[in-house]
Amino acid sequence: MSKYLLAHEQLHFIISCLVVRQANLSMTDQDDLLQTLQLTQRIAQRLKLQYDTDTNHGEKLDAQQAWESEVMKQRQKLGLDHFPPPSFKEGESKKF
Repeated sequence: MSKYLLAHEQLHFIISCLVVRQANLSMTDQDDLLQTLQLTQRIAQRLKLQYDTDTNHGEKLDAQQAWESEVMKQRQKLGLDHFPPPSFKEGESKKF
Protein backbone atom coordinates (compact mmCIF):
# COMPACT_ATOMS: atom_id res chain seq x y z
CA MET A 1 0.00 0.00 0.00
CA SER A 2 1.41 3.40 -0.95
CA LYS A 3 1.83 6.17 1.58
CA TYR A 4 -0.70 8.18 -0.39
CA LEU A 5 -3.39 5.51 -0.18
CA LEU A 6 -2.63 4.93 3.49
CA ALA A 7 -3.09 8.64 4.22
CA HIS A 8 -6.42 8.63 2.34
CA GLU A 9 -7.65 5.64 4.33
CA GLN A 10 -6.44 7.17 7.61
CA LEU A 11 -8.65 10.16 6.96
CA HIS A 12 -11.64 7.79 6.64
CA PHE A 13 -10.81 6.53 10.14
CA ILE A 14 -10.45 10.05 11.54
CA ILE A 15 -13.78 11.09 9.99
CA SER A 16 -15.46 8.17 11.78
CA CYS A 17 -13.79 9.12 15.05
CA LEU A 18 -14.99 12.71 14.71
CA VAL A 19 -18.57 11.62 14.13
CA VAL A 20 -18.48 9.31 17.16
CA ARG A 21 -16.88 12.00 19.31
CA GLN A 22 -19.54 14.50 18.31
CA ALA A 23 -22.29 11.96 19.10
CA ASN A 24 -20.75 11.23 22.50
CA LEU A 25 -20.55 14.92 23.36
CA SER A 26 -24.17 15.54 22.41
CA MET A 27 -25.74 12.56 24.23
CA THR A 28 -27.90 12.94 27.31
CA ASP A 29 -29.29 10.40 29.75
CA GLN A 30 -32.63 10.57 27.95
CA ASP A 31 -31.24 9.60 24.51
CA ASP A 32 -32.06 6.22 23.02
CA LEU A 33 -28.70 4.50 22.59
CA LEU A 34 -29.73 2.35 19.63
CA GLN A 35 -31.17 5.32 17.75
CA THR A 36 -28.05 7.35 18.47
CA LEU A 37 -25.82 4.53 17.25
CA GLN A 38 -27.84 4.10 14.05
CA LEU A 39 -27.83 7.84 13.36
CA THR A 40 -24.10 8.04 14.02
CA GLN A 41 -23.45 5.18 11.59
CA ARG A 42 -25.57 6.83 8.88
CA ILE A 43 -23.82 10.16 9.30
CA ALA A 44 -20.36 8.56 9.17
CA GLN A 45 -21.28 6.55 6.07
CA ARG A 46 -22.68 9.62 4.32
CA LEU A 47 -19.58 11.69 5.12
CA LYS A 48 -17.17 8.97 3.99
CA LEU A 49 -19.11 8.49 0.75
CA GLN A 50 -19.01 12.24 0.13
CA TYR A 51 -15.27 12.23 0.89
CA ASP A 52 -14.62 9.48 -1.66
CA THR A 53 -16.87 11.17 -4.22
CA ASP A 54 -15.27 14.59 -3.79
CA THR A 55 -11.72 13.23 -3.90
CA ASN A 56 -12.36 10.43 -6.43
CA HIS A 57 -10.97 8.02 -3.82
CA GLY A 58 -7.91 10.21 -3.27
CA GLU A 59 -7.13 10.85 -6.94
CA LYS A 60 -8.03 14.56 -6.84
CA LEU A 61 -5.18 15.99 -4.82
CA ASP A 62 -6.68 19.47 -4.36
CA ALA A 63 -9.94 18.02 -3.03
CA GLN A 64 -7.98 15.55 -0.88
CA GLN A 65 -6.02 18.39 0.69
CA ALA A 66 -9.19 20.44 1.26
CA TRP A 67 -10.81 17.49 3.08
CA GLU A 68 -7.68 16.91 5.12
CA SER A 69 -7.57 20.56 6.15
CA GLU A 70 -11.22 20.64 7.23
CA VAL A 71 -11.07 17.30 9.03
CA MET A 72 -7.94 18.38 10.90
CA LYS A 73 -9.68 21.60 12.00
CA GLN A 74 -12.61 19.56 13.31
CA ARG A 75 -10.22 17.09 14.94
CA GLN A 76 -8.61 19.89 16.93
CA LYS A 77 -11.97 21.52 17.73
CA LEU A 78 -13.33 18.25 19.17
CA GLY A 79 -10.21 17.48 21.19
CA LEU A 80 -8.88 14.58 19.12
CA ASP A 81 -5.42 16.08 18.65
CA HIS A 82 -3.76 12.79 19.60
CA PHE A 83 -4.57 11.39 16.13
CA PRO A 84 -1.63 12.27 13.89
CA PRO A 85 -2.70 13.97 10.66
CA PRO A 86 -2.20 12.07 7.42
CA SER A 87 0.18 13.69 5.00
CA PHE A 88 -0.57 14.46 1.35
CA LYS A 89 2.41 15.87 -0.50
CA GLU A 90 2.35 17.24 -4.01
CA GLY A 91 4.63 15.31 -6.28
CA GLU A 92 4.33 12.13 -4.24
CA SER A 93 3.40 9.14 -6.31
CA LYS A 94 -0.32 8.54 -6.44
CA LYS A 95 0.11 4.92 -7.41
CA PHE A 96 -2.02 2.65 -5.28
